[in-house]
Amino acid sequence: MLTIVFSITLSFMLNEWRENAQNEAKQVRYLRHFEENLSEDSLKIYQEINDLKDVARASDSIIEYSIGGREVDSLDFFIQTQPVYSTIPINDLAYKELTQTGESGLIKNRNLLKDLISYYDIHFWEIKEYSAIDRKVVLERLLPFYEENLGGADSIQNRSIIRSLRFINLIGYNKNFKSRQIALLQKQLERIGVLQSQIRQELRRLD
Repeated sequence: MLTIVFSITLSFMLNEWRENAQNEAKQVRYLRHFEENLSEDSLKIYQEINDLKDVARASDSIIEYSIGGREVDSLDFFIQTQPVYSTIPINDLAYKELTQTGESGLIKNRNLLKDLISYYDIHFWEIKEYSAIDRKVVLERLLPFYEENLGGADSIQNRSIIRSLRFINLIGYNKNFKSRQIALLQKQLERIGVLQSQIRQELRRLD
């Protein structure tokens, strides 16, 4: 009788050990997948910040010319850079797999899990909302103004309109909005750095 009880207990223990080992292996796979996704996001965001900074600097040069009359090299080029909007193709494959399979409980570090959820569901949602607004303004306000008054975005035909109040306001709004996007993206880069550090610590603990 004792032998049977011992055998059953041992069998349960072995099954539990195998299940824990499998879950730990899955957790490590998820964490490495998150690490890869975040590295890709970091590179894309860094490039997007630089592109937005170029647009914002060009806006400043245009406004200096429009308001102050200061001659600006490459003015036409700066004007042509304005009707662009931000697009951030987020890599959320690991997060989608984790949530769609219902395996979020595999991430045992609850603070890390909470920060991952915030990263994808809150902070990137905010960035996507800003990008949607940016797209709407460019497509519905800036580009129509270019087509109507400047002969399109590729060739500036009516230079007198550059000093109009409406044009200055459009360029100013574009610059201010993109500056806010830059601030949001820089914050997101900081969050990525924190998440990457948390993931590496967790991987070292599981190694």
